[in-house]
Amino acid sequence: MKKLIIAVVALVTLASCNQQKTGYVDVAKVMEEYDAVKDMEKEVKAKTDAFQAKYEQIAAQMDAQIKAKKLSQADAQTQGQQLQMAYQQEGQALQQETEAMQKKMIDDFKEFVKEYAKKNGYAFVLGSNESGNVLYGNEKADLTEKIIDAINEDYGSGDKTEKSAKDEPAKKDAAKEEPVKEEPKK
Repeated sequence: MKKLIIAVVALVTLASCNQQKTGYVDVAKVMEEYDAVKDMEKEVKAKTDAFQAKYEQIAAQMDAQIKAKKLSQADAQTQGQQLQMAYQQEGQALQQETEAMQKKMIDDFKEFVKEYAKKNGYAFVLGSNESGNVLYGNEKADLTEKIIDAINEDYGSGDKTEKSAKDEPAKKDAAKEEPVKEEPKK
């Protein structure tokens, strides 16, 4: 009788473990197709182009003054050093701003996936990338396209930072999804 009870408890435990939904997301693909990332890249490119154009124009003006002999060699050297220092400082500030934007984008993505997983009943959502965090995943567990669609819809709704997947209506095909069952450990 004890063996029967132990066997039933073991089967119930295994069955309950297998009911947890697990999915994975190809993070690189999401970042390539996420509209907010595309917008950020355009913004960074515009700032970088403006930065480059500003300093190219100043350098061209200095060259013209040197050629017209309106600027002495000593003054040109002093101004050149000042220009180089200003260029480096502004370049570092632009780099820091870009890194802060990227960090915020990644943090927003993680928060979105967290809310999406809660809303759609996923116990685990793994990140797949080039380093091989997910070496294989059943195609039914691949949430990449669903996440791309949902996060772009969320981003396009106008409230680009605060709205999350918890506000998103459940997908029609969510009812068709089968939980990905984990193999019992031996």
